[in-house]
Amino acid sequence: MWLGIWIAVSPLVAAEPGYVSARACTPCHSRVAESIAHTGMGRSLHAVGSQPSIEDWERRNTLHHAASKRTFVMSKRGDEFFYLRYQDGPKGERINVVEKRIDYVLGSGNHARSYVHRTPDGRLLGLPVAWYSAKGGYWGMAPGYDRADHADYRREINGNCRFCHTAYPRVEQKEPEAIDCQRCHGPGEAHVAAPSRANIVIDRKIGLCLQCHLQSTSQHEWMTRVEGRGLFSFRPGEALASYARHHDEDNPAFEVNHAGYRLLRSVCFRQSRGSLTCTTCHDPHSRQVTPACSSCHKDSKHGGDCVACHMPKRIAEDAPHVTMTDHLIARRPGRRLPLKPSAPRPVMDSTPAALLNRRGEALYRQGRVGEAILILRQAIAENPDLPEAHINLGAALAARGDRKGAEAAFREAIRIAPEYTAAHRNLKLLEKIVH
Repeated sequence: MWLGIWIAVSPLVAAEPGYVSARACTPCHSRVAESIAHTGMGRSLHAVGSQPSIEDWERRNTLHHAASKRTFVMSKRGDEFFYLRYQDGPKGERINVVEKRIDYVLGSGNHARSYVHRTPDGRLLGLPVAWYSAKGGYWGMAPGYDRADHADYRREINGNCRFCHTAYPRVEQKEPEAIDCQRCHGPGEAHVAAPSRANIVIDRKIGLCLQCHLQSTSQHEWMTRVEGRGLFSFRPGEALASYARHHDEDNPAFEVNHAGYRLLRSVCFRQSRGSLTCTTCHDPHSRQVTPACSSCHKDSKHGGDCVACHMPKRIAEDAPHVTMTDHLIARRPGRRLPLKPSAPRPVMDSTPAALLNRRGEALYRQGRVGEAILILRQAIAENPDLPEAHINLGAALAARGDRKGAEAAFREAIRIAPEYTAAHRNLKLLEKIVH
């Protein structure tokens, strides 16, 4: 039995040369750093307790979810925060009791906050209850969980989640960090060593924002990375199309992170010929929004707030507790009523390959290595570009003593996703393993 090989858990670190800790920017850019800390980007992910608490952990901290017959209690003990989940037994006793420590907060809290548990083996698991800031603040089921068969504590926060909620990871990084200057201005190592405008990127093209604001919770595959591109390989200054292809342009849905699609469909945007971008109205260094409608519509006879009429706030289809600004600029205001929330959508990847991969991983953990290998090969046949399946297959092959097969599987995972640290670690472990 080969020991020590990692299965494909979600890594917190990846080899990203040239990136430094966000703290390195503070000595010279303290005011900007402080401003970003107050934006959604600066609070996109943080350790629980590191930001001021806006939640009620003591009084209104219990939520009963009738659909799944589960009750959740959110609490604080000392400096730690916890989720407790239980169900009512036939005699009123608590059964199926599970408690998870909260390690990270996902989201700024401008609209909502979700919560993340880190397992002993480094995986990040989403937790089923979120805090919503509307109406004075309240607990509710997180997006995708308001259903009888929700993912409970089984939803893994994968690389796609972290791509838009964390800074580019560094080799020495132990904990994830929030979005920082380098996501917009490129690797900061050279700039920290010799500050100059010449060694940072000044990119005002809309693609820089759309790398994250073209996401969708649609059931179909909404984005495909260009062949050979790793998850964290996009760099400020390059065209978004050279990194990924997006397939959701014709989806009329109004979703939490759908603002980019809505803006791109607007007549105002199309007729601006590239002059209308996100930063036309949004200051990326603060929460300040300055509508610039009058720069084009100089002859408008209407005064007041253009945005309130032409970009009304609406309920997001994928998060019925959240009201967002609709960036589809309406020529004739008042003709679109706020959408009613649609049925909750599952949040776990339910493609055949992903389901087979999770089954193979479970079999491997149970010691049923031979069965795991068969299932993982099926997963790869369904989707040859699923790096987790290759890593899990490599781990299973290593457990069977197939060193060459394991090495080939890990190298294939690295070819597909160079940032997947588990594959790099496993290759190094193979070198130390003795037959």
